[in-house]
Amino acid sequence: MSRRRKRNKGLKSINQIDVTPLTDLTFILLVVFMLTAPVLERSINVNPPQMNSGEIKADKNNRVINITAEGSIVYEGQSFGKDELVSYVTSEIGSNPKLNFFIRADKVRPYGDVTDLLAVLHASGIDRASLITEVQN
Repeated sequence: MSRRRKRNKGLKSINQIDVTPLTDLTFILLVVFMLTAPVLERSINVNPPQMNSGEIKADKNNRVINITAEGSIVYEGQSFGKDELVSYVTSEIGSNPKLNFFIRADKVRPYGDVTDLLAVLHASGIDRASLITEVQN
């Protein structure tokens, strides 16, 4: 007896999509963004004073407000005035009430600038604000 062979006429249709390259790309982009986010925060030229303090744990609810040596307020990569910053931050707190704010001021700025910013934040209802310092050698 002879066997009959079926010949493939044309191409088979593809009924599945291979998503492995897509997931690989997604994880690579995730890693790149996780590595560059802290570097972008350090790219703002601020030298806080040194003090013995504990490390700040990385958390998605932590936000940093920078005061540069020139006195400009930088938040999320944008420069703000005090009133603009408060309105922007209060809108963020409306969507996520668990946000913690850290003020990172340059050491050449007068302490009054930092306390003025703390007072403005506190008057607008933001009571979770702390100061960032560098670790002493």
